[in-house]
Amino acid sequence: MRFTKAALIAIVLVSALWCASASAQDLTGVWRASDGGTYFIRQVGGDVYWFGDGGGSFSNVAYGHFEGDHIRLHWADVPRGAARSQGEIVLVMENPGRLVARRATGGFGARVWTRQ
Repeated sequence: MRFTKAALIAIVLVSALWCASASAQDLTGVWRASDGGTYFIRQVGGDVYWFGDGGGSFSNVAYGHFEGDHIRLHWADVPRGAARSQGEIVLVMENPGRLVARRATGGFGARVWTRQ
């Protein structure tokens, strides 16, 4: 398959803009969620990791990445808490201090996260 010079430049520019938007929205920090939990989030480029602590009722970990305007994460409860579920969650950043769940599976409880 042959690409024209203009097509290659367009691909490079779109890739650069996507990477820049992901890194410009740095989520690293401590977040409080509507389920009462505290979430410790780390962003590395377009990848997102978290540990969520619900004070004994649940503890979970998640890994995912930016996909355009949202973040898709796979999460699982860990033995520190009583819950034993897993699933997927899709988040949207409403502003730099607020994340909102667009979709969640596995009975995930939180719907809103606020940066602390």
